[in-house]
Amino acid sequence: MKTFIYRSFIGVFFGGFLHVLIISLGILLSQAETINADLFLKNALGVIICAWFFTVSPMYFEIKKWSLLQQTLLHFMTVSTLFFLLAFTIGWIPISMPIILKQMVIFIAIYLISWTIFFLYFKYQEKVLNEHLKRL
Repeated sequence: MKTFIYRSFIGVFFGGFLHVLIISLGILLSQAETINADLFLKNALGVIICAWFFTVSPMYFEIKKWSLLQQTLLHFMTVSTLFFLLAFTIGWIPISMPIILKQMVIFIAIYLISWTIFFLYFKYQEKVLNEHLKRL
């Protein structure tokens, strides 16, 4: 439970920071003098919620009794369902079948690339740790 709460705080604060950073860059690059407060708050809440569930959901990978396939499928189903519900609710993705299909393909591609990078990183870490243990 402590891990869940800790990761929740990390996700919420990272999401808030990320949103303010992106909006600030957008304001600087577009030289906007004002922003829409309602839109800012709606998107801030969306980014914070998104960051929260992307920070907490990797806890599936810490359940040792599940196979990597089970962990991955449950993680994918969780984050994809939550992301698309959030994206449709906030208006990040318009409800149009061609757009939804395109966004799903992009989401799956990003997920596969991210998953592969994390998998390779942790495999490398495993190798390094095992080599270190052999030297002890």
